[in-house]
Parts: sequence; C-alpha cells; structure tokens
Amino acid sequence: MITILGRKISDREAEDLDTLEESATDIYLIQTAHRYVSRFVIMAWPGLPQVGDLYVTDEDTIGDLRVKRRRVRPSDDSDLLWEMEVEYSSKTKENNEEEEEPLDKKPEVEFDFETYQTTAEGALLDSAADDDDGAAVDSQFAWTKALTNSANEPFDPQPEVDQVRPVLTVTYNEAFLNIRPLMFFANRVNSVAWLGCPPRTWKMGGPRIHRVQDAEQSYWTVSLTFTFNKQTWDLQILNQGTYSIDGAGDKQPFVDAEGNRIVGLLDADGAELATDADATFERYRVYREGDFNFIFTDSIFL
Repeated sequence: MITILGRKISDREAEDLDTLEESATDIYLIQTAHRYVSRFVIMAWPGLPQVGDLYVTDEDTIGDLRVKRRRVRPSDDSDLLWEMEVEYSSKTKENNEEEEEPLDKKPEVEFDFETYQTTAEGALLDSAADDDDGAAVDSQFAWTKALTNSANEPFDPQPEVDQVRPVLTVTYNEAFLNIRPLMFFANRVNSVAWLGCPPRTWKMGGPRIHRVQDAEQSYWTVSLTFTFNKQTWDLQILNQGTYSIDGAGDKQPFVDAEGNRIVGLLDADGAELATDADATFERYRVYREGDFNFIFTDSIFL
C-alpha cells in the first residue's frame, strides 16, 4: 500500500542557547498505492519513524535526539505522492513543557449506539432454553425464519421491531482539507474486512467539517461517522410473490380457495416454498464499496 521512495537527511542543528535544545529535520518521500490513502495510515506505516523513536541514519544512531513531531502533507506533483517532515529534538516529553499542538493530536475515537426500527427477520422457534444458571438464552433464535401466520402466509406489511447498532465516530484535525476522499467514501460500505469485522458491515456517513481559528493558526476539524450492521448493509427482502415457477419453468399464480390472487413464499429457485421450510431472502448489494483501511487502521485505537 505504501512505498518509502527516499529520505533527505538534514544537518544536525547546534544547541539553542535559550532552550538548550538540539534538533534536526528530515524529509521522507512516500508513494501510496491509492490516491485516497489518509495521512494516519501513512504515519502508522512500519519503517517510518514514530514519535519518541531515536534518530537513526545509515551510519549511526544519535541517542540524544528523538522524534518530536511529524507532519504529513500531500505532494503537488501527484495524488499518490506525500512528504513527511520529521522533527527530531534533544528535549523529550519529560523535559518539554510545550503544549501539544492541535495538528499533532491523535484522532479522538468515540463509540455510541443508535436505536432504529427494522423489519423483524426472525423469531424464537420455541420457548427459550435456560442455561446452567437458570437464565434465559436465545440459542433457539433463527434469523432465517420469516414471520408468517399459521398457514405459512407472510404478514403484509411485515412487523417491525426496535434494534440497536454501534456507531463509531473519529474526529481529527487537518492543516489541509482534501474533500475528495471524504466524498469518495461517504455512503460507502467496507469492501474488505475492517477493524476485525466482515465486508459490508460498516457504512460511512457524511463527514462533519468546521474551520477553527485560534491565536496562532487555522485548521480544519473533521468528524467521520461509521455505523455497524451485523447483518451487513445488503438489502435483504423476503422472497415472496404472486406466482411461482414450476418444474417446467412456467409461472403458477398463488390463489386462495376462492381463486383470488394472493402472495406466497418462494424458495431460492423461485418455486413455491414447502410448508415446513424456512423462508428465504433475496440479497442485493445496493451500496458502493471502498477499502476503509485506506482511511484508518487499528492504529487509531492505540
């Protein structure tokens, strides 16, 4: 995903008589495999110096200089090229009383839950079993059992129930606002596993952005919201219709005893569902997909 193309090593600066600080600044040239890789993925990439690391060159390790600050900015030459400026200092956190700058702060991570209504996708097949402590468990719950009447006819409309789902919000500061990757990932679902969860279970909402102006600088604060759905964000519709397909491939209408057209359940092949069979659902991938690992990796929790 990331290739380190080169490093420009600067000369070590002499000790500042006022602060008793020695320093150095290096520039790393970085190429990404995707134009929407975020700076947080770059900064956490193995092989790039992390805050607190010793100053290491090909010839030597300078034990009294450590990484104090890193700044990543996109290159003007290409969407795939970045520069990372690494500042080294002889002053560590223990003896450096400077307040952390907004652009150096790690992203703030917040988990919340939202309540929503959805079509009931299943029900207890029988009374809930009890575990060894006598507490009820839902081991008999089947998500594939549609809610039907005693004649195996689906309710119309299907009953709705309350559910809750996790919401992850990540807030961070940016010196340069690039709106294109935010627009690209908004309203998309994860195309591959992300944060240990399967594909299409996280959906990114619209970003919230505002500009901050303090006494020394201006910057942008960006909040990204990701909502989790354990059933995936695929559209799942109860497989039912007004006719079925018989063995000869002909359409056979569902009718009641008086010959009136009714809605009946179908199996995965479009045939009439057997009375004792579980209902099936048609699945549609209705959201565009993107690799959320380009935005954040597990490192945001560290």
